[in-house]
Amino acid sequence: MHSHPHPADPQPPFPPKDPRSVTRSGLHPKGRKVCDRRNWIAAAAALSVHTLSLGSRIRCLDAQESSGTSTDASVPDLGFMTSIRYRENGEAKSVQGELVAERDGFGLLVLDADGALTAISPEELVAKESQTGLLEPTKPVELGQKMLRWMPPNSRVLDSDHFLLCYNTTEAYARWNVDLYERLYRGFHRFWKSKGFELTAPRFPLVSLIFETKADYVRYASQEFQGAENTFGYYHQGTNRLASYDLTGVEGMLPSNMRVNRDILVQQILSRPEAERTVATIVHEACHQIAFNCGLQTRLGASPLWLSEGLATYFESPDLTSKGGWGGIGKINQHNYNNLVQYIPLRTADSLALLLSDDNRLRNGETMTHCYAEAWGLTHFLVQTRSKDFVKYLQLIREIPVGTQPPTRERLDLFRSCFGEDLAKLDRDFLRHLQRLR
Repeated sequence: MHSHPHPADPQPPFPPKDPRSVTRSGLHPKGRKVCDRRNWIAAAAALSVHTLSLGSRIRCLDAQESSGTSTDASVPDLGFMTSIRYRENGEAKSVQGELVAERDGFGLLVLDADGALTAISPEELVAKESQTGLLEPTKPVELGQKMLRWMPPNSRVLDSDHFLLCYNTTEAYARWNVDLYERLYRGFHRFWKSKGFELTAPRFPLVSLIFETKADYVRYASQEFQGAENTFGYYHQGTNRLASYDLTGVEGMLPSNMRVNRDILVQQILSRPEAERTVATIVHEACHQIAFNCGLQTRLGASPLWLSEGLATYFESPDLTSKGGWGGIGKINQHNYNNLVQYIPLRTADSLALLLSDDNRLRNGETMTHCYAEAWGLTHFLVQTRSKDFVKYLQLIREIPVGTQPPTRERLDLFRSCFGEDLAKLDRDFLRHLQRLR
């Protein structure tokens, strides 16, 4: 790992208004997503932002579900370059990168050298020109310096094998975060390889912005969704970045003259009552980023919301007895298990079918807690008892063209093709599995 100081050259206004970083949709303070302009991402009903809410467990922000069936989508040869000129809110803009998808009536999706996705509607498109050459990802050192423009002055960059952190916390806190990320990355790859799913290395450095204060975090995140003050971390599929702030506050509790090293800091963090949720939060969001960058899921693809959050909650379970606070995969997630135990007496006969087909239940504040717990439980059940079928299911979803969202019936048909037609029987097996976890 290497730590780079903040550059000494003049800084842009904090934070700058880089249009590519501003998502074209927002979040109500209560956690509901709204689409404030007609764009390709919104129409495709793609999962865009995953956030952690202060008021409840996880809030996942995504665009309204498209009610239509899949339409033609083209995926050009990987790596070929396109130059796009377009107008957004009357302002002339341009982007160069891979043309990831193009759909009549919806527009274009372009991947740039920093790993960001830009959505351009048909009304905005001015000109499109093919170019020679392949997309070359921005080098980590250059990318780190570019990302610092989103950070407060005197921030630094810490790079590891796969991650690039920009931070203005202490280096000890940043290194603890990157250690968790890298440990998860290695475990994630080993786990899926053991299940017969060979993941790939990420094309781009996995960027994480870690702010010292909540105020700076909210200032940055508010450019991407409304209600950032009600969250404390998120992963954005458009920018491909994680963002969070110091979730512990523990450094302020240490003596001012104490030299803070990583071991002391981690010991202090893990000794606190909220340690379990702190570790889970960090790992949960990193899991989203790894899954969408290493081939398990497709950014802005057709992954159902229960699946994305079920995977993240399956991998997030902390181990406070390990040195860094996380040391295993598939452990019982006590937080979600307890919520699920409370929900089981209230479950309706169609609860499983609704979870599989209706993402809104995971967005709605009244049903969110129980549905995230159910998503964790279902994922735990399928991975533990039907792993080959689960891998097949993941692979089939990955094959759905980017920008299309199957309607309810097709979602259920796809699930049944992997796990059987009888959902009632599967639900009974699911409940028996949960009973054995007690």
